[in-house]
Amino acid sequence: MVEHGLTFTVTEEAGRTVVSIAGEIDLATSSSLGECLEAHAGIVVIDLAKVTFIDSSGLGVLVRERKRVRSRSGDLRLRAPQDHVRRVFEVTGLSELLEDS
Repeated sequence: MVEHGLTFTVTEEAGRTVVSIAGEIDLATSSSLGECLEAHAGIVVIDLAKVTFIDSSGLGVLVRERKRVRSRSGDLRLRAPQDHVRRVFEVTGLSELLEDS
């Protein structure tokens, strides 16, 4: 699915839903990301390898969706961010969302 330049690909991997994202997660695209994630529960992994930018609206969606999934006995984890995207999570204190932290 492509929304406002953001691409989502959803697959199943070892009993987990993997949402691969490509593009910029910002005010213009964060609502589309939220809509995509709302459709999933259980263990959800978000692959950030092709995300080139994330702002506070994108972070807010990820935190909100993590709370929603966890309230239903699931979890939301992030993997493979580029270094500059990883730094955003570290600076904001959200690095616990990353799989390898």
